[in-house]
Amino acid sequence: MLGRNKLIWVLILFSIAVGTVLTVDWIQTQQRVYTLTMATGGASGEYYAFGNALAKVVSKHQSNIGIQVMESSGSQENEELISANKVDLAILQADTSVNNSVKAITFLFPEMFHLVANIDSRIE
Repeated sequence: MLGRNKLIWVLILFSIAVGTVLTVDWIQTQQRVYTLTMATGGASGEYYAFGNALAKVVSKHQSNIGIQVMESSGSQENEELISANKVDLAILQADTSVNNSVKAITFLFPEMFHLVANIDSRIE
């Protein structure tokens, strides 16, 4: 009888300990902030400005996600950084070639460009 009571108390204490550990882990998970690094472009460019605006919107609506915006020289460097797992996200021009380890998440906006020539080149 004494051995049985001892076993019951051990099981109760073990259950309380496991419950406490799981509760603490759950609370920490709920309060954890996940930080993602995003390669953009030069500080004076549109990609850098867009990256900062996106970081602010995400922070406002998802307080457990933070985006750290990283200045870069542009799409080619961004592709190299994301392929090497040095950043979590990268903004690339639509025509940038990428390796198979990179996946497009979304197209952010249509990118317009102008093809121009010098007037003296005689291109019509």
